[in-house]
Amino acid sequence: MTKNAMGSASQNAGSADLSVWEKLDLVCKIVLILVTIPFRLVAGLFRGSRGAKSYRVHVGHGLVRTLTGRLTARQTQYMGPPTNKGYEAWAKENRFPPDTVELKHGGLGHWLGNKKAKKVLIYYHGGGFQLSANPFYFKFLSDLIQDLGKQGKDLSVFLLTYTLTPHATYPTQLRQSVEALRYILSTSQYSPSDIYLGGDSAGGNICLGVLSHLSHPHPEIEAVQLNRQLGGMFMLSPWVSFSADWPSVREHEYKDVVDKKSGLKWADDFLGGRKGDNYCEAVLAPPEWWANAKVRDVLVIAGSEELLLSSIEVFVKKFKGQVPNTQYVLVPDEGHVSVILDSMIGVEQTRQEKALKSWLSDVI
Repeated sequence: MTKNAMGSASQNAGSADLSVWEKLDLVCKIVLILVTIPFRLVAGLFRGSRGAKSYRVHVGHGLVRTLTGRLTARQTQYMGPPTNKGYEAWAKENRFPPDTVELKHGGLGHWLGNKKAKKVLIYYHGGGFQLSANPFYFKFLSDLIQDLGKQGKDLSVFLLTYTLTPHATYPTQLRQSVEALRYILSTSQYSPSDIYLGGDSAGGNICLGVLSHLSHPHPEIEAVQLNRQLGGMFMLSPWVSFSADWPSVREHEYKDVVDKKSGLKWADDFLGGRKGDNYCEAVLAPPEWWANAKVRDVLVIAGSEELLLSSIEVFVKKFKGQVPNTQYVLVPDEGHVSVILDSMIGVEQTRQEKALKSWLSDVI
């Protein structure tokens, strides 16, 4: 891929150059957030049943909610590099040559591990369609490859950089995600049964959108023809509903890392004036929509303290009735995508991560 093409794709993926006033505003917001830390440290001691079970997690989640609730999309994207730049930095730090593929419709695919491995995981990162994959994603995926390798499981990862909001809206991200699958099917040695899809939060949303597209081609996206089912798919805390009118939203408001106001804003930015549909809000799809889904094994993981829990459980009930080889794991005392988000506040290995690795070991 040429340097100019990479630069263009990086801009399209979602990066921001702030004005002087935006930078000053960002500094002021960060200072205000830092000032609240002593209060949060004390208040966390008296959190009671409405707070997260873990003190560290309760304080960390509160700070993240405040940060995402205050910053604009441009400010948030300014604070971290686009996914493709993060991948290049990870490759340099870990001393391997980056291998990036420019896909149709503006996406980028990044290889982790040996791309000639027997199985491949196409991974769609989360972040409300507005945040890039941070270094914790690259560590998480690299650890998956290494841990499975120790068990004799040969896996590579193809991580997608898709265009973030507000630079593009639905169905751009789904179109780019479908192209990642199309690329693997058409240019590699992998048969569908060797291919696995994975994603967290908004990435889980994408997984379900791609799965829907395989059985019910989206009218705005070129169809993909499969001669057999995909090997498997896992979703961590999938974002299946853009509504905040769920019991868990009220119950876990002060426990989870996700902020209701930010979630609603991210959903609006993603939809761009459209209404949700079966492809982007999986909970809206009737059970029969998932009949003959083109995937063999499915794993859904959720935390008992997460905002999205109610919508996830309604979705799983519909989905599992049509895709019986679906495993649903509800992890107690953990929140939204703890695999990534709790690792950012010093939690070494979550039960969500252990459950995922156990499932992958069984199905690969």
